[in-house]
Amino acid sequence: MKSDTLLIAGAAAAGLFLVYKMTRTAPGTATGIGILAPSTGTAQTLNNNGTVSIPNTALPGQPGWAWQNFTDGTSISPSGDYYMNGVLVWKASP
Repeated sequence: MKSDTLLIAGAAAAGLFLVYKMTRTAPGTATGIGILAPSTGTAQTLNNNGTVSIPNTALPGQPGWAWQNFTDGTSISPSGDYYMNGVLVWKASP
């Protein structure tokens, strides 16, 4: 092999290694990784702290419509208020 071919192959390998290092996450800190719920088969999101969003199947006009719920007890109302285990912890600006 010619030296320029070896140089190009080495640069490509180094570039791939850097891309790999920059895009991987540490164990337990994966962000935005889609996973499947065991019972429903619907996509959920694993967040930074390991919580998983719970799918909301309520339709418009039904109780619970537009609420977001998470496995750590956090809920976000349609207006943006945050609740932790049913207690208001942050009120969205009016």
